[in-house]
Amino acid sequence: MSNAYDPAAHPQGMSSGYSAPSADGGRAVAPYSSQSPYASAASGPQQPGFQQPGFQQPAQAAYAQGQPGQGYQQAYYPGTAPVPGQGGYQQPGAYYDQKSKVAAGLLGIFLGTLGVHNFYLGYTGKAVGQLVGTIVGVLLWILLIGVFIFLGIWIWALIEGILILCAQPGSRPWGVDARGVPLSS
Repeated sequence: MSNAYDPAAHPQGMSSGYSAPSADGGRAVAPYSSQSPYASAASGPQQPGFQQPGFQQPAQAAYAQGQPGQGYQQAYYPGTAPVPGQGGYQQPGAYYDQKSKVAAGLLGIFLGTLGVHNFYLGYTGKAVGQLVGTIVGVLLWILLIGVFIFLGIWIWALIEGILILCAQPGSRPWGVDARGVPLSS
């Protein structure tokens, strides 16, 4: 029994009994042979490692030649902040994933005790603090101390909602989201 993947078991000139007409007139190179059907495989410098001949990996080649800035660039996807030091792929001032100032302000006024407006803007630490404080305040409502905790968080959220609505888009800290993207009007 011969191994179908063993090149020594199938010399180049042998056929397996089935001869299908080929589109190249019988000039095809046998698989697993040392001859490459690609013209570019013979040209160009070879790099060490496990790669196909004729193909280069630009980042590794540039780094090996002492040019670490050349090669692959990090892709920019809408909704993510561009990498500092690299040119962005968008017009200055154009943002794809802007949050609404009105939505954030109204969420702060009406659902602010649950931290919904801060979750919306990406300030998850502050949002979790408001949510946990509200839950603790409701649980301690029986001891009357919970009323003060709940009222304090409600006033905090109300003021944040009003400040977000009154802020100019792009002004810090109320006119931007957690990534620094200005809120849309």
